[in-house]
Amino acid sequence: MRRIASWLLLTVLLFAVCTLTALAAPETSWHRETLVSDLGGYGAMTTLAVDQQLRPHVFHYGYDKVDLTHWFHDGSRWVTQTLDTNGGWYPAAACDQQNRIHISYSDGDPCGLAYGLLERGVWSFQVIEYDCCPQYSDIAVDSAGVPHVSYYACMRQEVCYATIRDSQWVTQTVEHTGDEDNKVRQTSIAVDSMGHPHIAYHHADLARARYAWLDGSGWHHETVYDGAHTGTHLSMALDSNGAPRVAHYDTDAGRLRYSERGETGWSTEMLDGSMWGGYYPSLVLDANDVPFIAYERLKNGDLTLAQRENVTWTYTVLDSDGTVGYFTQMVMDRFDRPHIATTEHDARAVLYLQYGHTTRVALPIAIKP
Repeated sequence: MRRIASWLLLTVLLFAVCTLTALAAPETSWHRETLVSDLGGYGAMTTLAVDQQLRPHVFHYGYDKVDLTHWFHDGSRWVTQTLDTNGGWYPAAACDQQNRIHISYSDGDPCGLAYGLLERGVWSFQVIEYDCCPQYSDIAVDSAGVPHVSYYACMRQEVCYATIRDSQWVTQTVEHTGDEDNKVRQTSIAVDSMGHPHIAYHHADLARARYAWLDGSGWHHETVYDGAHTGTHLSMALDSNGAPRVAHYDTDAGRLRYSERGETGWSTEMLDGSMWGGYYPSLVLDANDVPFIAYERLKNGDLTLAQRENVTWTYTVLDSDGTVGYFTQMVMDRFDRPHIATTEHDARAVLYLQYGHTTRVALPIAIKP
């Protein structure tokens, strides 16, 4: 009897292991979901964060339906809530190690830079700076959970930086950049292991992509690539050594460029030479510092993913249904799986794309009163 019982127990254990392995096996395909459509105008400005339980949080601001909206997956379905009825331009989002969601955006009244924090299911909001007419904010969070924000202040024609010190928001000018009418002026921020901010941005007067970082001696500035008008659309990430990498759009060539900063300076290469592309790039690195760039190909409006394997870049069209790729945001989850939020221009729709299988855990979310 003992031998039979042992065999039965072993059989049950093997079945359980095989079942769990099958359930946990990652998928190797992209999944696309339309969160909302018919937004009017140009669609929406979008951003994305993925929390520690692999739940996506998509934020968008509609040009005609002028609300900042939060879409989140509660483990079984998508749920939506309105966060701000008077603002929401240029939203940015990040998740910290404590599983809190941080957002920055432009508030309509009083044309200031706003900050929101989702903690334990409850939102709280603050104004970082009043009356600066901010655009293209980006946000990163350090290991202590402190938010760092970059943005372009139209009123002063400056790229600026904000963070919390002694429970108060402190702002600094990174560089006076001038202005170009109807030009995108994206900023991109990352924080290194020492808590120092690194920012990539477009310098209008120089017509170049620029990079700045802050340390104990102040701000330092460099030009990423000096051979063309670049940087109106850009995205930056820091590798495991804290070195910056930048994806940026070359306005002169109509192409996407990728730059890395090494010991001897910047090196730059042109990507996707077969077709014009490079609007709204979003750059992420996996655990092995392999770069992935999501962006829009201009010629046919395809949402495209570029990935470097050793020294060779490969390209995958993720969505060719309409004009896809405005305000693209990509993040890598803790299992090195990319998630993307973007807009489809023709249908005025907000899209969410995810690679592989994800199991999500439910979370109660409180609506802002």
